[in-house]
Amino acid sequence: MAEERTSWYRDAKFGMFNPLGPYSLASVEASWPIMTPKPDGISEAEYRELRRRFNPTRFDPYHFVDLARGAGQRYMVFHHKHHDGFCMFEPSYTDYKITNTPYGKDIVAQLAQACKERSMPLGFYYSPPDMHHPAFRDTSKLTKKNWDASPEPPEWPLILITCSCN
Repeated sequence: MAEERTSWYRDAKFGMFNPLGPYSLASVEASWPIMTPKPDGISEAEYRELRRRFNPTRFDPYHFVDLARGAGQRYMVFHHKHHDGFCMFEPSYTDYKITNTPYGKDIVAQLAQACKERSMPLGFYYSPPDMHHPAFRDTSKLTKKNWDASPEPPEWPLILITCSCN
């Protein structure tokens, strides 16, 4: 069954992987600079503040799709949440998101519409770890001290119980 569901992917072979977020302003990778900061790099506080300036007014989802297609790519995967917790869509559980930036629009919704109209298969990269969320780690400590979560956050048993009831 899985073989059939993923055969299109194996046949496609070539696609576009789109990481985009406030970290683009600092020319750094998503999440990693705040986990293993370098003396000449960006601090966690500076990284977190990038969202206040993030305003990709020239973002054109149709251009992304056309660029991918022109390069021979047959699908796209968009980074809509990395480990840093910043969401490029409009979730209700956090304020650390694209709609709380100067840009203020849901980029994922725009890209999904463009892909639908241009018949471009679209997938999403969503990282469950969320270094911004206090239920994932102790956010009073620097990310580099506990980026892989607290050993046993008190919220986790409740989350696990809730999830197991579905």
